[in-house]
Amino acid sequence: LDLSVIGEKEIMQAAKIHTMQRLKETEEDDFSVELFKRIERNKKKVFLLGETEEEVRQVQDELKARYPRLVIAGGYAVENSIGDPEAVINEMNGLIPDVVVSVLPTPMQEHFFWEHRTKMNAALWYGLGSPGLHRDPHRVRGFFKSLMHLGRLKNSMSRYGDGLGSAEPGTEDKRA
Repeated sequence: LDLSVIGEKEIMQAAKIHTMQRLKETEEDDFSVELFKRIERNKKKVFLLGETEEEVRQVQDELKARYPRLVIAGGYAVENSIGDPEAVINEMNGLIPDVVVSVLPTPMQEHFFWEHRTKMNAALWYGLGSPGLHRDPHRVRGFFKSLMHLGRLKNSMSRYGDGLGSAEPGTEDKRA
């Protein structure tokens, strides 16, 4: 990947990036908004790629509602390729898109891109991830908070397991 954009405030906080400007930009999704405005203004063609037809239709409806002059050249649901990923690439390249907007779930999106990157003619691949996650901020926050709590739990358990039962490094176990 040439560039990854952090889309969740919790990731910024976990990375110890606390500047208000960066947190606000992330929280308000400034990068995506500006990107789609520029794509719309420059009349670039967009190809939508999703796991199901419903996802593709949902993303298309949302993008058209926000950016009415956006040129959506077409879309494809991977579920329709039935073991032939070349069909997706052929459909995509036949429409000559400038940008591929993907809502494939992780890690399917990463595998698909890596495997077929040399065959795609689009200048930009913009992966939004699974549509259910990026559209429901409470679900995303809950997911990352759970992930952070899980990390803390594992860290505490590993200290307990390998340090003679002491909960804090450098403290002695007073049990007899």
